[in-house]
Amino acid sequence: MIRRNVGKRLVLVSAAFVLSAAAALTVWAKTRLDTVSDLYWNSENDNKATEAIWEEVEDAYQYKVRLYLNESSSPKAEITTKKTSYNFRRNMVTEGEYTFKVQAMPKKSSREYTDSYWSEASEGYYVSESRAENNKSNKVVDTSTAGPGVPGGNAADGADKGDAQWGRNGNAADKGGAQWVRDGAKWQYRNADGSRSVNTWQWIDGKCYYFDSDGYMLADTVTPDGFSVNEYGAWVIDGVVQTQQKDGVSDLYDNDTNRAALAAYWHDLKNNSDYEWYYDSQNGGTQDMDPHFMVLDVNADGVYEVFVYGGGPSLAPYWLLYYDNGVKKKEWREMPEIGTLENGQFYVSGGDNGHFWGERYELKENVLNMLERLEYNLNNAGYEAVQQNIKQYTDRMVRYQFVYLSDENLNRYLSGNGESTGAR
Repeated sequence: MIRRNVGKRLVLVSAAFVLSAAAALTVWAKTRLDTVSDLYWNSENDNKATEAIWEEVEDAYQYKVRLYLNESSSPKAEITTKKTSYNFRRNMVTEGEYTFKVQAMPKKSSREYTDSYWSEASEGYYVSESRAENNKSNKVVDTSTAGPGVPGGNAADGADKGDAQWGRNGNAADKGGAQWVRDGAKWQYRNADGSRSVNTWQWIDGKCYYFDSDGYMLADTVTPDGFSVNEYGAWVIDGVVQTQQKDGVSDLYDNDTNRAALAAYWHDLKNNSDYEWYYDSQNGGTQDMDPHFMVLDVNADGVYEVFVYGGGPSLAPYWLLYYDNGVKKKEWREMPEIGTLENGQFYVSGGDNGHFWGERYELKENVLNMLERLEYNLNNAGYEAVQQNIKQYTDRMVRYQFVYLSDENLNRYLSGNGESTGAR
């Protein structure tokens, strides 16, 4: 009798323990964010027809977006953004039907939420061969008869000095659909497909121009990525206008050092044991990795650098690959963000769990130097001043987009004279 009572007590205690443990698990389980819905292409604006748009998810901090071509299971491109739209124009350079999927993500430090499931694919958007070619090369027709690229253009009788500087009477040249368009004292360039260049350089009639976030050409200044443009908007080095070669290759990156650097990056990314996660993801391995990279020129010297992220685990490293008769690397493990500043400098910032930091760098004569490091903790008094000092750099820096680390993208961006993955 006594033994039976003891047995009952043990059963009751064990059951209570199990229920207590289950309750504890329930308390600490994270809530999955809602799945993103209402995905569509921007059909209301033909100039932005390659813009992916989706519905905002409550409590989401940012979104991961993947672009697919012709129902492929491997993404053609992937980006992360805090907005609810993204223009994939630069990635839609092959004829075919494109779709995209979106995943909502909370802050890394969130104890309440975890990533949503991936959304269903959007409806398809077909890109024709001609539009794909335009997306890829931004080729335009000759506009030498008008626009800001014509210093010395003759103004009409009675025109003011500004008109004489900005071309022939300030009129737009319309040649086969591509044209300069004047807006007061400013200029935009409308491409043959109706789009306008934004936050990027564009070769027009053999000269290179930079267009800001509103699509206006910059003039008589230093561009966000550290290059000089003259009063007519043309890219200059020491006052000399840089022209495009007949084969369409940019003068700046058409040099042996840049080609050697790109070849070294390509070989390193394909063969170095640091990137075992790359081979694993490419060959159907089991690691939850999601590698991607960006190509940028951190010091505006005509030699590209590569910023690489392995994806997956939160401690997966980030690397900046730069060149000095071989590949050199700078590694971070705190989920940094990188962007270029003026004067050939660049900035890296990051942090989590209440601790944040920012580092300003200069890559000069193949030597990487940290010029300044700032950091703060939200638990420390007076952190606001340091926070603002970091913000002055992050507000100014030009950020670049990641692309998926695939053989196709490695060959595209790291072959020949290379190609930047583009500012965002």
